[in-house]
Amino acid sequence: MTNNILTAQKRQVLGKGPSRRLRMDNQLPAVVYAKGKETVSIIIDPRQTTKLLMGPLRRNVVIKLDVEGQNSNVMVRERQIHPTRRSLTHVDFVEIDLNKPVVVSVPVTLSGKSEAVTLGGKLDHVLHKMKISCLPANIPEIINVDISDLSFGSTHAENINLPEGLCCAEKPRVVVLTIKKPRGAAKEEEAAKPAAGKKK
Repeated sequence: MTNNILTAQKRQVLGKGPSRRLRMDNQLPAVVYAKGKETVSIIIDPRQTTKLLMGPLRRNVVIKLDVEGQNSNVMVRERQIHPTRRSLTHVDFVEIDLNKPVVVSVPVTLSGKSEAVTLGGKLDHVLHKMKISCLPANIPEIINVDISDLSFGSTHAENINLPEGLCCAEKPRVVVLTIKKPRGAAKEEEAAKPAAGKKK
């Protein structure tokens, strides 16, 4: 985290016009929010900022922001992207405490091969990003879910085993993935239910 340094200057003139002129001069307007403090409007380098946000943690990166010699640890709260150029047009930062948990959305990846899938089950990856709570230093690049031991049915957020130091911030019953039975097998089961009832 110590290498993720971003330098900034305070912005004296606010408004859409001045912000547009900044972007024309290859500068990026931004703001910093902090609990119990006044919001600070700043100017940052768009290339330096984009480079930080394209790293392994993407927008979950913890940045050491240097505003004219005053340092603070921040994360991106919101960013605005140009609709056609796909370049940054504005960034909202929020100051964080490195000793307090933050809630972030982390990409979910799947690994392994489920026997249910081998038998013809259809794998549906539903939740592609999972909200977790952890200390800033423990933010992972991804959350990997091993599906090797999963059978037919749905796997919920509460079923995911997270590494030590991470807590799930999703609702417990949010579906992460589903393995659906093959059509033929599902129809056979439905047909077998009445037959089983007649034997009683």
